[in-house]
Amino acid sequence: KTEVALSQWLWIPHKQKAFVAAKLVKEDERESTYRTVDGEKMTLKRSESLNLRLAGDMVRDGDVEDLTMLSNQDFSEGSLLNIIRERYKRDEIYTTMGGILVAVNPFRVLPIYTMELLNCYKMAQPHELSTTLPP
Repeated sequence: KTEVALSQWLWIPHKQKAFVAAKLVKEDERESTYRTVDGEKMTLKRSESLNLRLAGDMVRDGDVEDLTMLSNQDFSEGSLLNIIRERYKRDEIYTTMGGILVAVNPFRVLPIYTMELLNCYKMAQPHELSTTLPP
């Protein structure tokens, strides 16, 4: 069992969001109480609190464009889902994991493909499509 400091952010299970970042505010032998980043109070059974993963600042804020940059400590299901969710909220629908592109459908038109960029695609050589132009 890992001891958790009250000041540490953790990924805790959430019914609607899968995982949310939260801080431990109180615990006893039966349950642990957390306060989420959104201010929601959540209580988990002690058995549900035993294997929670840390939620670092960069991961919690979604400031990761390439998921291969995550450390082993930051790499978890909660961090991956949160990064993609936070980037989606900022209309950053593309996230990479090395050579893999994760694209989330925004279900609306985004102003990310200007006529200038579209013309670059038309004029590009095949090898430039994957190396110099954005997705």
